[in-house]
Amino acid sequence: MPTLSEFVAGFLHQDWPDDFATVDDVAREYLALEPHKASTLARDVRTLLDGDHSEDDLRRILEGLGSQYWPPGDGITHREYLQGLLRIAETGGPASRE
Repeated sequence: MPTLSEFVAGFLHQDWPDDFATVDDVAREYLALEPHKASTLARDVRTLLDGDHSEDDLRRILEGLGSQYWPPGDGITHREYLQGLLRIAETGGPASRE
């Protein structure tokens, strides 16, 4: 998951809320700077989502990659966050969560 790792470690650092209004904006900025990485980011996220991971597993994996984002603070699960990130990576559009 090298692209996901690069995104999480480089953009979801402890100060990300000072620079972006929403976590979705963080993903859009990353992809605006690195548009050629959209498909590999989507692949990395899809691989993670397709695995047999509990919510706690996903939390630990994202934290292990360096994420300082806490999805439950926004009323969503880590899985829902990743699903939104996947939609952004695949389409560049909004990460509306259903």
